[in-house]
Amino acid sequence: AISTVEQYSIVLHNESMAQHRMCKMCEVRDCAGMASGNPLALVAPIRTMAPIFAMYPEFLHRAIGMNASSTITTLAALCKPIMFGFFKSWFPADKLEEEHAKLQLVGVADWAGVAHRLAPRGVLRWAELVAPGATVGAGLVVARGVAVESGDRIRWRCEGAGLRLSVLHFMEGSLARLADGPGAGESEVDAAGAVLVLADNTGSWWGSQAVSLQVEVIIRAASAAAAASAAAAG
Repeated sequence: AISTVEQYSIVLHNESMAQHRMCKMCEVRDCAGMASGNPLALVAPIRTMAPIFAMYPEFLHRAIGMNASSTITTLAALCKPIMFGFFKSWFPADKLEEEHAKLQLVGVADWAGVAHRLAPRGVLRWAELVAPGATVGAGLVVARGVAVESGDRIRWRCEGAGLRLSVLHFMEGSLARLADGPGAGESEVDAAGAVLVLADNTGSWWGSQAVSLQVEVIIRAASAAAAASAAAAG
C-alpha cells in the first residue's frame, strides 16, 4: 500500500507541475462485479488503507462507486464508524455535506447520478473498459460510447428479441435520454459531451442469442460548417 501511495505521489506531482495547479485522484469503480458473499471480508483492507489516505488526504479528491447495489451501500454503512475515526469527509453525517463527500455511491443504472459526478470523458472511458468487443453476448450488458460536439448527428443500430436498449447523451453535469428500445435511429445533439448506447441482453441469459451494437457520428458539425463555408466562398 505504501509503494502505491508513493507512485500516486510522483504522478500527481508531475501532473501538478505540468498543469500549474494541484492535481488529485478521482477513483471510479464499477461495483456491479463486486463479490457480495461476505461483505465483512472487505472491512480489513479498508481498515488498512484508511490511515494512509488520512495521512495524505491531498491524494484523493473523490472515490465514486457506480452501480452500487444494496449490499455495497450496507457495507459502506458498516465501514462508516471505522472511517469516521480517521476523517469525517468520507462519510458525512449531515445530508447537506454529501455533495462534497469523498466517497459517493451511485445506485444501479442511476445514469443521472453518474452524469452529475463524472465528466463525459470519464463515461467514455468506462464504456471502453466494460466490454471492448462489438458483440453483446447472451446475458450481458454492453455499452458503446462516442464523443460528440454540439450539432453532431449520430446513428446507432442494435436489434434483437428481448433486448433493452437506451441511448443517453452525457453532458457536463446533466443527462438527456435520446431513445429507448431496440432498433436503429439517428439524432442530433445540441451540446458537447458523450453519447452512450447501452444494450441489456440479460433477457437471453438462458439462450444463446448474441447481437451486434454499433454507434457512430455520421455528420460532424465542424466539418459541415467548414464545407458550407467553402461552398459559399467558391
